[in-house]
Amino acid sequence: MRIFHRIIHWYETCSRPWLVVAGLVVLLYGWTVPGGFFIDDFRHLRFMREFRDGGRGELGLYRFLRSDAENAAMRGEGYYPWWVGDDVRYQHSRPWAERWLYRQYAMFGDQAWPYHVVSLAMYVVGVLTVGRLFRLLLPGEREARWAALIFAVAGSHAVSVVFVSMQCDLLGLLLIGAAMCMAIRFVRDAGAWRLPIAILCYWLALGAKESSLPTALLPALAGWALATGKAGRDARPTMGTMVVRQGVARRGVIASALLLAVGVIWLASYARGGYGANNAWMLDPLRAPGHYFSELWTRAGILLSTWLLPVNPFLFYLRRIGVPFFPYLAGVGVVTLAVFVWITMQRVAQAAAWVIWTVAFLPLLVCTVPDDRNMLLPGVGFAAMGAMWMGLEKAQRHKGTEAQRGEGNNREQGTGNGEQGTGNSGEGEARGVRWIPVFLFILAQVPTGVATAYFVGRTQATVERNLAGGLAAFGRPVRGGDHIVFLNIDNDAQVLFAQYMLDWQMAGGDRSVGAGPTVTGDRGFAASNPRLAPRGSDSGVRVSFLTDIRNPKVTRVDDHTLRLEGVEEPMLAGFLGAMGRPRGRERREGDEVDAGAYTVRITRMKDGDVWGIEARFKESLSSDSVRLMRCVVGLAPERVGK
Repeated sequence: MRIFHRIIHWYETCSRPWLVVAGLVVLLYGWTVPGGFFIDDFRHLRFMREFRDGGRGELGLYRFLRSDAENAAMRGEGYYPWWVGDDVRYQHSRPWAERWLYRQYAMFGDQAWPYHVVSLAMYVVGVLTVGRLFRLLLPGEREARWAALIFAVAGSHAVSVVFVSMQCDLLGLLLIGAAMCMAIRFVRDAGAWRLPIAILCYWLALGAKESSLPTALLPALAGWALATGKAGRDARPTMGTMVVRQGVARRGVIASALLLAVGVIWLASYARGGYGANNAWMLDPLRAPGHYFSELWTRAGILLSTWLLPVNPFLFYLRRIGVPFFPYLAGVGVVTLAVFVWITMQRVAQAAAWVIWTVAFLPLLVCTVPDDRNMLLPGVGFAAMGAMWMGLEKAQRHKGTEAQRGEGNNREQGTGNGEQGTGNSGEGEARGVRWIPVFLFILAQVPTGVATAYFVGRTQATVERNLAGGLAAFGRPVRGGDHIVFLNIDNDAQVLFAQYMLDWQMAGGDRSVGAGPTVTGDRGFAASNPRLAPRGSDSGVRVSFLTDIRNPKVTRVDDHTLRLEGVEEPMLAGFLGAMGRPRGRERREGDEVDAGAYTVRITRMKDGDVWGIEARFKESLSSDSVRLMRCVVGLAPERVGK
């Protein structure tokens, strides 16, 4: 305990706290730099190559499902699973994020590690920028330091750091941090020249990550918090201070109004361009308001639970088995709100502004499946609230004393002397209050972030192991027209963009794997197979997944037909299945889908779930060009029906 308090005292009084925070980020994630690409990255690399070579008129990296014809064509070529419907839409307008990635591709090409260096550098700068925002808005240097540290180590940020395609999140963080710093300086100190810079950064942020939209509220919230600060409660305000505070509040409203105008124009353009999603998991308050409001409160609670619970709620959405946990997660979210109310009662405007900042994102974020990765910008408010919770012990220790009032006045004047108080009275209570947020927001978050980064690497390693096993099953160098058919899955991520991964690896792509060690060896596919195509293009070898469950019952009907049935669970009932079905349209018995090399017909439905399908292949299942494979958890896949 004594060492613990010495570390706290050292961090609170060291002369370069931001260097400490930056060093901690590098320590946490520097080991991921040698890692490789992950799921979406392989698609993006191919698209950027085609754009560079003139094969594509636009990058479209985040426009995944955009038209009936394109969906059918991509499904027929194996780039989407058979259950993705022609009428499903899923696309984002992120032009600046696309251009940012493309500039890196022009410099780094196929090598993964430079992209990871850029991601790490972006996160470090983003953390420091947010730290500057905390110094502008939080009442003392001590709280600003802790807020920056809490934000830096948040485990929910790990995926954005190690997943190259998620640089859109980091770019949005950087731009919003810069925009808000300039806007808050305008609100606090005037200087109209700062406002155009804030507006420009905000507009660019909208083109990097659409969840940046609600940040337009922060200047008005900051103006309110600054105008109703602590000195306003502890001392009778003079006419001069009242005029100054009114000016601060007025500038906050002006800044937010201008940013909101830009946001409304962007939102209209976004909707007019047909961006968004219509699959069964996505909510749409305009086209399906009943569905939206029925899910709003549960999803909002689940997102709020990530403040107290270092578990990504997205994991509970992957499989139907996670559904019973939704009310419990939402209950943790209610506890989060209760703690927010308690902190607000102690700190009033300063805490209330950050609560509103955090909650303002929820109506937008609930439109997609709850994922703590999407809490990067709301996490700024989370970190501020965590730091205020840690700071409450100072107020409680001196509550009702002249020393406490003096501490508040010193902070208002910017001297910061109140932050250095080390009185001995109530030390036991102070330690009790301090330990809770330290454990929740620092000690529990560090291993969560590291484990998440490692899990990303291991997930990619599993995918590569299965693809390598499928290729090895041919017992010869593979050739164009070969088809690897997986009858089950052992990892949900492998269905997404498996064909892009196979093309990349067949062409001798970068062999580093995610953020974890390589399972298939340093040479992997390239060691046993010739290059069939230029790097990142169609290899001519097809990979297909017939189900999204782990243990289907498989029956060979004839030499061209397989029947697959769910035994322990239905097919297409989890996240992957729902992503392939548009909102409001249920699958029906007898539905038939053309997947190019084969067609699939739904043969049995029960209570709205798919329990049986038949897949009829154009090529004979006995052909030397077809390999039927079964995934085995933790092991190489097994060949079925030699």
